[in-house]
Amino acid sequence: MKVTIADVARLAGVGTTTVSRVINNARNIREETREKVLRAMRELDYYPNLAARSLSRGDTLDASRSRCIGVVLGEDVTQTHTYYSDILETIERELADRQYHVIFSTLSSGPLGNGGKTLQMVHDRIIQAAVIVGQAPRVTLDMFVKEEVPVVLVDAPANVDGIDSIICDNVRGARMMVSHLVGLGHKRIALIRGPREHFFSLDISKGYREGLAEYGLEIDESLIKEGDYHPESGYVAMSSLLQLPKSDWPTAVFANDEMAIGAIRAINERGLKVPGDISVAGFDGIELLMHTQPSLTTIQVPRKSMGRLAVKKLMELFEEGRDGHCFSTSILPVKLIVRESTAVCSQRWEST
Repeated sequence: MKVTIADVARLAGVGTTTVSRVINNARNIREETREKVLRAMRELDYYPNLAARSLSRGDTLDASRSRCIGVVLGEDVTQTHTYYSDILETIERELADRQYHVIFSTLSSGPLGNGGKTLQMVHDRIIQAAVIVGQAPRVTLDMFVKEEVPVVLVDAPANVDGIDSIICDNVRGARMMVSHLVGLGHKRIALIRGPREHFFSLDISKGYREGLAEYGLEIDESLIKEGDYHPESGYVAMSSLLQLPKSDWPTAVFANDEMAIGAIRAINERGLKVPGDISVAGFDGIELLMHTQPSLTTIQVPRKSMGRLAVKKLMELFEEGRDGHCFSTSILPVKLIVRESTAVCSQRWEST
């Protein structure tokens, strides 16, 4: 039996008008009341009908005939972030070339949590399919599969049957960077990774450890720090590394591009030079950082290729249907770009 707004009101112990106001994010509702309504909606698995609400407001959207694709920003993803902008712009352009409309959504929005607005669009068939960029909760991915809405996950592994995903060979990229730094004579190589359980952090850590082991170098846990992929956390992590005894300082540091920029600032503030005293390397290939001083050595991620492949996979799903489609994870190669921020190790810390 279909759950109605009256069922939600009954379970929450409020009127249907109050439920409606919560759904529409109206102000002047007590937080306690709002939470009761949201809890009831989750308990009953209730999703407001967006199409009906649009028509009630006089909108002209015809969900059954629209060619709308949802482009969903995953956890911690923003349209303005330098790394993700290339992916998102490519997806939007590729879909526009195929005469599809794009509806952007985020998994952090919506009254239901876990991307309530996105799940509502799936329920109401506002979107025909979706591309999710970045990590998404299991409940969101399961919902797409349950509703049989085609979806492709970009820059994160799906780990769910019935969903295509596109990722880069992050593990190999980290090994490549370690190999580059070891080739320059570095033995004490620090790693500033992201949050412990984030897939990219796990990949980079794996590649880093494998790379050091390949050259018979000991893994010093004191040289592994955690950040959040943003410059300030790179600055804090590098500052922490420079609080070690001088003989234990790293001669090279490896992070994602943005944290690498923060690390360079911390090194400069200490009166040290990059790469003369400490080499710094990144991962992402953000184009702007080829113009910094020094320009950043990095692992280049094919972000535009990821966007193009995502749309290609989606079109294949449309043509083949779920039953005829072979779901898979595509792993794209990365490239080492050597610039000015890495140089031959001076060995100065070991000798003092």
